Amino acid sequence: MRKEIGVLIGWLLIVGCTTMQPNVSLVADTSLVLPYTFDLESKKHLEAPYVAKYERDGKVLLYVASKHISIQRYPNLLQHPTLGTIESLFSEYKPEVVIVEGIDTGNELSPKSILKKADECAASSYKSCGESFFAINMARKNDAAYITGEPRNQQIKDEIIKAGYSAEDLLGFYLVRQIPQYQRQGDFDRSSFGDRAEKQLRGFQYQIGTNLKFGFKEFEAWYGKHMTKPKNYLDITNDDPAPHGGPDATYVQKISNKVGVIRDQAIVKTIERMLGAYSRVLVVYGGSHLITQESAIESMMGKAAYFHATDKLADKRGEP
Repeated sequence: MRKEIGVLIGWLLIVGCTTMQPNVSLVADTSLVLPYTFDLESKKHLEAPYVAKYERDGKVLLYVASKHISIQRYPNLLQHPTLGTIESLFSEYKPEVVIVEGIDTGNELSPKSILKKADECAASSYKSCGESFFAINMARKNDAAYITGEPRNQQIKDEIIKAGYSAEDLLGFYLVRQIPQYQRQGDFDRSSFGDRAEKQLRGFQYQIGTNLKFGFKEFEAWYGKHMTKPKNYLDITNDDPAPHGGPDATYVQKISNKVGVIRDQAIVKTIERMLGAYSRVLVVYGGSHLITQESAIESMMGKAAYFHATDKLADKRGEP
């Protein structure tokens, strides 16, 4: 009898120790987010778009290091490899939530305010849209949730001002950043850019919560004061508003670098929250974001495996 009691007590102690152990908390160290420089491009694991797959404690995080869709290279955007990557991951892994880039909806889960835009993007086969809306529509189709990883624009403005820049600097940067996006979408008309910029700047002012007098004329003066290259803002290319923080960075690139760190830290915290609520999380962001966020994500999820999801999709379809 004493032996049986001893065994029972031992078993209870084992169970007690097991149940008292806290669950592993998935918390990311956002101080590990790296400021971007062009030199970091050498750290990309594969040619974009590719996938980083993290697994820990029953959680799966799939991070699409995307190549932003461009109608210049893919007149039929539905054939773009980034969209193929997203489609493949939904098919194989059934993500429960997708975190997307460039939507100013804060912490709201599956916001209905963007559904009209999402429907318009689908109807146009994603012309003048980005891969974020394709991912949102895939989530809707597969009964998954969607959320942006972005901080609110007013938060970015406050942080930029703390860093020593001005609201005008942020507005100027936002407009410069639009030009390569218009080019990728095949929607850039040099002759009518002034009218479009005026409207765009009004929208940016509303988003960051300011009523500054900063229209197209003020933008031209701002650009002439701060930017020596390219001389003409109409000649802006993709690298010019990049978040490059090296010693040769331009004024716009320095602003972009500060904005990039603010965004990346917010994105990592969104990933952390979604992993707390869901088992299978998909992230769709430009490939450079994975490079800068990777150490912070590894602090939470460990090392990733990397692959091209479109290779798996081709295998399933029996394609070469």
